Amino acid sequence: MSDSRILTLATLKKKGACAGQAALFRAKFGRSVEITEALCIEHAADFSWRWAVDNLLSATARAAYDAAMAPAEAAYRAAMAPAEAAYRAATASAGAAYSAATASAGAAYDAAMAPARAAYDAAMAPAEAAYRAATAPAWARAYINDKQD
Repeated sequence: MSDSRILTLATLKKKGACAGQAALFRAKFGRSVEITEALCIEHAADFSWRWAVDNLLSATARAAYDAAMAPAEAAYRAAMAPAEAAYRAATASAGAAYSAATASAGAAYDAAMAPARAAYDAAMAPAEAAYRAATAPAWARAYINDKQD
């Protein structure tokens, strides 16, 4: 089992990476980079790991990735559940009021929803950060060990 694997800008383009992610890759690494878990952890917040999973892993590596990520996915869903429930509870009355309001109620609705949205975003931030931190090294392991293209 190798501890690294080269990924090229040409491969990203061939696989359909968006212009923004390709440009980011080039700005950070040039035409290629040696993928390691440490590198992916360092750049966990920079790249679209979901795209990388869907487009750069073979079916075999994807299955290994999915198995490795199952506990993190479950933890992410569990961490999100209270925030989602709180968001639904906090927005229920605002949603009902909006439905009953006239066209001029749009601004009032946005003002009423702002605290609930802010609370939801704040509650979700740790779960999102933990999910990204788990995704980056899991993708790195799957990509490094995936010898199929």
